[in-house]
Amino acid sequence: MSVECEISTGLLLEGIQLPSILWQLTNGNINLIKHNKVAKNLTNDKLSEIPKLHPEISENIQRCINTQSKFITEMSYYSSSTDEKKDLNIRYSFIAPNLVLMCIEDITQRKKAEIKLKNSEEKYRFILENVPDMVLVIDSQGIIHYINEKAH
Repeated sequence: MSVECEISTGLLLEGIQLPSILWQLTNGNINLIKHNKVAKNLTNDKLSEIPKLHPEISENIQRCINTQSKFITEMSYYSSSTDEKKDLNIRYSFIAPNLVLMCIEDITQRKKAEIKLKNSEEKYRFILENVPDMVLVIDSQGIIHYINEKAH
């Protein structure tokens, strides 16, 4: 990589607010080229070791280069620094001829909220389906949107 290209890449990565890592596939080896500061704070793992520690990431980097495409995957990651599981969306983007930009979004809070919402929906559905009275949900135009089993 030329000096000008290296400087441009560094500036580009620092402008991205999500943890971002640039990988290069050379002779079958995945090498760390650059990363932004946010990526360094993401993990206690040495960033260059990520493909070895997480085979699915290595496979996705190779898939991205082989298909010359971009895609998003979701994975769980155990953070030893905080002793908690994190849910991540990882966007892989091919950059010719043999680079992959990996941007990582922590979606842990969103996943927790989705689980809480699902549990709440199940709880209230159970209550409505088992209440001994008829329950209807009707909008202002008189359209029925919900009828519990007791109404039938």
